[in-house]
Amino acid sequence: MRIVIPLALVAAVAGAAPANAAFENLPPVGCILSRTERLPRADLVELVQSGFAPTSKSGKASMMTVGQVVQGCRRSYGWSKPREDAAMQYFAMRVLHDAAIEQGMRFGLTEPTLANYVSALTAEATATYATGKVTPELNRAAFAHLEKSGVPVATMKPEEIQALGKAFNMAIYTRVGQANAEKAYAGK
Repeated sequence: MRIVIPLALVAAVAGAAPANAAFENLPPVGCILSRTERLPRADLVELVQSGFAPTSKSGKASMMTVGQVVQGCRRSYGWSKPREDAAMQYFAMRVLHDAAIEQGMRFGLTEPTLANYVSALTAEATATYATGKVTPELNRAAFAHLEKSGVPVATMKPEEIQALGKAFNMAIYTRVGQANAEKAYAGK
C-alpha cells in the first residue's frame, strides 16, 4: 500500500514560517525543528525515542513528514551528510529537551535553573553528561543546585525526587547534545 501525503500538507509543514517565536531565529542547524513545530509533540517524542522507527499510525505519519522536511532543509541549505546528521541530532535533542523540561516543571524545574547549572559545569562534567551516564557526584551537585535555586527537594516524596532527577538529567544531557550538534554542524 502506498501512502500519499497531500502536497498542500507537505508545503504547509515543510515551507511555512514557524509560528512559535522560540523557533523563529534558529540557525540552519534548527531547520528541521523549525519546520516541524506544528506536528504533535507526543508524536515527535515517540519518533525520537523510538530511534526514528515509530509504531503508532500518527508517529509514522510524522516520520514521513519529518523525512520531507529533511529533504527540504537539505535543498534549502545545501547540507552535506555531516551537516544533515548534526541537524538531526539537534532536532532529536531539542524534542527530548522540551519534553524533559515539561516533565520537570511539575516539580519546579525551569529553563533558567537549567541554564545556570549547565553554564557552571566543568569541561569534564559536561563530557560526562554528554555520554548520558551521570555519576553520583554529579547527581548530588545537581540536586544541591536545584535546592539552592528554590526547588523544594527536601519536601518531595522519593518518587517525585526520582522523577525530577530523571527530568533534570535528561534536560542537561539534551542541552549538552544540542550544543554539540551546533558545533558539529559548524564543523568544529
